[in-house]
Parts: sequence; C-alpha cells; structure tokens
Amino acid sequence: MARALESIFFFFLLAFAIFASISVAFSETALGFATFFWLIGFAHPALRRPARWEGIRACVPLLVPLAAWVLCYLVAAWFAEDRAGSMAKLSKLTVLAVVPLIAMMVRTPKRLAFVLGALLLGGIATSVYGFVTLPHRANGRLTGYVAFYMTTAGLLLQLTVLGAALLAALPKRSALFRVALIAVPVLAVALLLTYTRGAWIGAVAGLTAIFIARFPRLFYIPIVLAILANVMPGPVRDTARSAWDLNHPRNRERLFMYEAGARIFRDYPVTGIGLTGMKEKYLSYRDPAAREHAVHLHSVPIHLAASMGIVGIVCWCITFGGILIWLVRSFRRRAHAPPVVRGALLGVMAVWAGFFVNGFFEWNLGDVEVITLFWTMIGLAAAASVMEEAPERN
Repeated sequence: MARALESIFFFFLLAFAIFASISVAFSETALGFATFFWLIGFAHPALRRPARWEGIRACVPLLVPLAAWVLCYLVAAWFAEDRAGSMAKLSKLTVLAVVPLIAMMVRTPKRLAFVLGALLLGGIATSVYGFVTLPHRANGRLTGYVAFYMTTAGLLLQLTVLGAALLAALPKRSALFRVALIAVPVLAVALLLTYTRGAWIGAVAGLTAIFIARFPRLFYIPIVLAILANVMPGPVRDTARSAWDLNHPRNRERLFMYEAGARIFRDYPVTGIGLTGMKEKYLSYRDPAAREHAVHLHSVPIHLAASMGIVGIVCWCITFGGILIWLVRSFRRRAHAPPVVRGALLGVMAVWAGFFVNGFFEWNLGDVEVITLFWTMIGLAAAASVMEEAPERN
C-alpha cells in the first residue's frame, strides 16, 4: 500500500513537470492529484517520516521574500480604486503554494533528476509542436501549445538555461545529461524562432550567470553570441537590432507604455492604481500618438510602479533580491553535493537571472504559465538546498 501510494503520487508529479510548459490546466490538475495522494501518505504509518518535513525547513529562508510579495499584493488590493476587482485578483497568490509543495515532494537526488528530466521533455514536446505548426503561423513566430508566442518564449527561456546549467554541472555518463544534451539545442532553436527580444536577452543573462559560476574566465561568450546575432542574416538580425533601435516601431509603442506608466506612478506613487483597471487607465494616460491598447505595460518595474506604487517596487526588490541571495548561498554551501543537486541549484540561479532580466521587457509576473514554472524552479532549488542531508529512501 505504501509503495503504491508513493508510485501514484510520483507519477502525477512527473505529469505536472511534463505539462508545465504544455498546458496550465493539465499541469494544475496533475499537481492537484499529486498533492492529494501525497497527503494521503501522511495517514499511512509506513510513510510518516521526518524527512517529509525537510522541504518545509528548506523554505524557511524564503519566508521573508515570499511574505513581502504577498504583502505588496494585499496593500495594492486594499488601497485600489477598484477594491473588489483587485481583491478577486489575490487568487493569483495561490501559485506560491507550488514552492513548499515541490520542496516537500522532491526529497531525493533521484526524484530531483526525474523531475528535471520531465521538465526538459515537456519543453521538447512544446518545441516540436511549435516547429510543426510554424508554417501555419501568420506572423511567422513559433508558438507552443500555449496560445501566445511571448508566453512560449518565457517558458522556453527558463527551460533552455536550466538545460544548459545541467550540461555544465553533470557528468557526461548520467542519463539526465543525455536528456539535456538533446533538449538544449531543440529548446534554443525554438526560443530563437519565437523572435521575442526580451526572452533572447533573458537567455543571454541566464547563460552569463552559468559561465560566471562555472567558467568565470569565459563569462563573455554569451555576450559575444548576442553581439553576433546582430550580424546574422534575415529576421534574426532584424529582431536583434530592434532591441537597440529606439526608433523601431516595436520600441515606439513600448516607450509610450513606459511614459504612461511613469505618469500613472506620478499620480499614484504609494500604492498604485491596484491590481485591475490598467487597460482603462492606460487609455487616459497614453500619448495621443500611441496606437496599441495595452492591458499591461510590458515591463515588470514599470507595471509594478503603476499598479502597486512604491510599496510594490520595494517588495519586488525584497522578494527577488532575497531569493537571489538565498540561491547563491545554497549553491556555495552545496560545493560537495551530488552533481544533480549542484546542477539544479546552478540551473535555478540561471533561471532567476533570465527571468529577472526578461522582466524589464515583459510583464512576465502576470503570465500564469511562466510564473508557475518559475515558482516550480524555486521549489526544486529549495528541495536541493537540503538534499545533501536527506538520505535516499524508497
């Protein structure tokens, strides 16, 4: 009975990891079943182990960063112009439960390796789907199972740098290394074909973090690759160059959004306008020359300043700054941990760098698929941070 419960729970956990980059509905359903069977295990005498609570202990250093994030949402909702509408948006905070759940469920290096491999396999599946359907896309931009190319790019960004970190940290004989060796080229090409500049820049940041941690003398290689993208022929060069050209039509609308966000912040400096109503507010604050109808401001700091004010910006710095400090410390403390543990921590540090930098060009905190995958990564890092002390158990 005990072994059956463990097998069923872990099956659904792997399903959650595979579907994380394919379908948020399927992934959430799988996580729900995994949580259900995992909780049943607490009632079984053979499964009542102290090791099950090590994941909670691993999350203790994250209490302040996560509490700060919850606080900024609560304050913004309470002081919002549309309080009722903003209160309804607080349901988005439930995604934070992924962190302790994953930290408690993934207790051993073997499980960690399986979950990391499942994440990469899901990324391969959504990339292949994007390749097959690309000729039918009117805009010529790769889209996975999710309906929007920017969301696909946000997912592929995280999985690409995760796979690259595993290649840098794992021994070549390991099965996970072989999975990453197949996944990284597929994911990287798919990411390239989304033609999403912010995700490209985030990927360069993530790869740079890997090189700084593992090959510090070669840290400049990702930056050189980014520079080379500006001289490649075709749409890759045009997209890369548009990132630096302020007169480019794409940048023109973004600048209008940033300017409108600054004007909103000037009028609502402390707690912002709230968690709803940005579309209507933008229409009254945008430049008369603007043509796009923005539902968000395509930049995490700009959108936070407008929607949550100074409180949101300060809490954002506490949350993501605290997570980074914890990740770096965890990576350094696990210098002699199993390779998969080191690879996971290195990968999540790279994901943090890519996600954070990408946030300056996209509102990735508002994309449920992207942010769910990010918090899943943080949960894996929490599990890995104490895994050296957790003996292998079946």
